[in-house]
Amino acid sequence: MSPRQYRMSRRADSAEATRRRIVDACFALHLEKGVAGTTLRDIAVRADVGIGTLYHHFATYEDVVGACGVHAMSLMKPPQPDIFDGVDRPDERIRTLVRELFDSYRRMPSFGPIRSERRQFAVLERAFTHEERTRRALIAAALRGARARARLRALAFSLLDFNVYESLRACGVDHDAAVEEISSVLLRRRRSRK
Repeated sequence: MSPRQYRMSRRADSAEATRRRIVDACFALHLEKGVAGTTLRDIAVRADVGIGTLYHHFATYEDVVGACGVHAMSLMKPPQPDIFDGVDRPDERIRTLVRELFDSYRRMPSFGPIRSERRQFAVLERAFTHEERTRRALIAAALRGARARARLRALAFSLLDFNVYESLRACGVDHDAAVEEISSVLLRRRRSRK
């Protein structure tokens, strides 16, 4: 596919529409080929823009990856601290946390494969470090008043990882059952206070 021709008198797309097309192309290619397997030329071809147009909107590949990450997070809708608004019982806070995190993982099944490339790109490393920090903060908020010891927080962090969710689903555990199983483990552990 060759780049579309632009005419000075009549521009087909606004700058924002072009930028969106580039980000959408990048997102689709990352799902197909991974972040490291995608090139700027691939993105330009998929977005149907010239390489110069791509560089006009994004100076570097990392810039495109960052914009793609923002787009991915808008689709994933990771939980925010307000999920606990009006939820006072510790058991319900834990169930809310597990459900909200697993719901966000279900919305973005490519999270794991993209995360595996985090060490190759500084922008991905920053994004996934932020995700882990946010998950730790949500766990602390969910376990407040639950005499949460470091081991319980560590267990929660591990069990609430995308790979655990993905493994449960791969073993045939449906989404709701995965939420219930992990919630039950954390609730039992919290009650045992060991």
